[in-house]
Amino acid sequence: MEKIRFFRRLAPLIISGRKTGTIRSRAESTFKSGQILPAVTHEEGEFICKLEIKSVEKVDLKNLNRCHAKAEGFRLLSF
Repeated sequence: MEKIRFFRRLAPLIISGRKTGTIRSRAESTFKSGQILPAVTHEEGEFICKLEIKSVEKVDLKNLNRCHAKAEGFRLLSF
């Protein structure tokens, strides 16, 4: 079964709903809208929760903005 991996330190943000997005490299861009996947820790593969992929958006690095950062769970940014 396909899984989506996150660093352990991000688990509380995911569970609390503060992290609602993730930026992945082209190599990890196989996820599709509508998929329901187990989220696991990158380090040990420990289960965090099940996630539903609501949408997938391709974005060039140069076009990342505050909205993307907020979805990633970042609070304070200076651009």
